[in-house]
Amino acid sequence: MLTEKRFATVIMGIKYENYIQLAMGTTLKNYVFAIQPEPKIKKIREKVIEEQHLHYDDLIDYPRLHELHQKYAPMMREYSFARDILDIGQTALNNIRNKENAFTHILLDEALPNVQQIEKIRKALLSKANIREVEMMDYSMFQQLYFEYGGVMPEDMFSLQVLEITQKELNRIKQNSKFQTHFLMKGKQDWNDRKTKTTIKENVDLDKGETPRKRGRPRKGEETIRKPKSKSGKALEKEKQLLEQRAIKIMSECLDSPSSVSSVRMYLEQCEEDFENGELRPNQLRIFADAIIFIEAERKYIESFARACIAFEEYDFCSRYISRNLDGNDNLSYDDKIKLKEVQDNVRYALRKQKAVNMIARGVTDVNRIMYATGALEVDILDIMNRMKSETLKKESVFPEDNGGR
Repeated sequence: MLTEKRFATVIMGIKYENYIQLAMGTTLKNYVFAIQPEPKIKKIREKVIEEQHLHYDDLIDYPRLHELHQKYAPMMREYSFARDILDIGQTALNNIRNKENAFTHILLDEALPNVQQIEKIRKALLSKANIREVEMMDYSMFQQLYFEYGGVMPEDMFSLQVLEITQKELNRIKQNSKFQTHFLMKGKQDWNDRKTKTTIKENVDLDKGETPRKRGRPRKGEETIRKPKSKSGKALEKEKQLLEQRAIKIMSECLDSPSSVSSVRMYLEQCEEDFENGELRPNQLRIFADAIIFIEAERKYIESFARACIAFEEYDFCSRYISRNLDGNDNLSYDDKIKLKEVQDNVRYALRKQKAVNMIARGVTDVNRIMYATGALEVDILDIMNRMKSETLKKESVFPEDNGGR
């Protein structure tokens, strides 16, 4: 038999402090059900994300969470709001509630755009002449595009997958408002190539002083406009593009036949080869990662992907995808997971060191402040300072010395 208090708080979802008020004579209409039906929760979540411009993996502290809770769903229990609206678990909620200046990640269950959706965003950007014709952008322009097209994507994902800007370049333009960087280089080239092909197909033949006419059969004596024969390098590039397109189609349609899986595996091997040859594009990283998830690839592919992320300084992106494999890849042995966890820990620490580098580059010299802000060790911060002074800072391997599982 449920007590009145448990019925009110557990079944009806009334906050305990409100139950006390009810017991003292306040009418129930003032404290309607705090347990929200699923459609309403979804609407509240969408409204919070849209109006507050929240993103996957954003950080939040308790005062901010409390503010959102009171603004959007004061009748929900706080832990329900944290869990259902912001994807914050009870442990994380307790941590930010009880610790000063503590933060936690939010919206980690929010779906991120897939490869095809990202391609639609890229095409939408490239269709605008005022974007397509701009060669370089500063951080102000980046923020404007991110606000308009980024959706729930974290900043690093939008930068890399949509605009083809590496984390290193993004950090550079963030640090100085005068700095600019190239963006959508491949996207613009592909757009121009398609435009050129269309022009060759549909354009007119022009002789000096002759009125343009639609292209049809050439008149006698006229030379036709012919596309140059592909060189072996172009043919190879075309072959790689077709393989990539097939892999994307297979993954988007969830085709799991042996031949489909084999095609995706071939694409992974091509990504490995491209990286070794210095030909891997930044916007290939997401497809590379999705292919690994799709076929539940072996550790060697995950490590190759991690190396590629590190080369582009995409530490957060790398860590997230390693987590996904640790949680859901049934082809990884216990030893594989131990090694990948070690790689992930080192990647995360490399990110801390990168943040320290950014602070030092901005002119921060207080070691204690850098330690507190980044979590990097004092010895490493001092080492970075010395190496930056002599301009010899180089990337260090984050991989454990082990050749097994490759």
